[in-house]
Amino acid sequence: MDKHSNINDKIIQNDSHFANRRNSYKFIEGAPQKYELVISYQVVNETSQVLKKKGLSEPELRLIIDGMFRLCEVSGFTQSGAALASELRETLSISYWDSHIVASAILAGCGSLISEDFQDGAIIRGMQVKNPFIV
Repeated sequence: MDKHSNINDKIIQNDSHFANRRNSYKFIEGAPQKYELVISYQVVNETSQVLKKKGLSEPELRLIIDGMFRLCEVSGFTQSGAALASELRETLSISYWDSHIVASAILAGCGSLISEDFQDGAIIRGMQVKNPFIV
């Protein structure tokens, strides 16, 4: 089973771009049968923060977080992850938060990073970037 990382936050946060959200949902719908989904703790944190700012109540937020943990393996914060994130920031010139998402995906052994934040088709440490919004 292939491992993929980092799409949950884009589905939830992208409410102003219906077509993009629909493409993300289509990917996730078939994912549990085809892929093992991995998300970084950073994705859980970022999603929680965005939804809180959008006015979700704590009980609503807990339901979404619970769903994320049921659907995906959540990669935690580790010393090796923090060190790799630092190296990635230095070599790839990516943001602090993105570096943790990429590091978590690499350490989890993901073959793909599903994200709109990187160039579609790019290869990062043997992991291919796929933009779910490109049809």
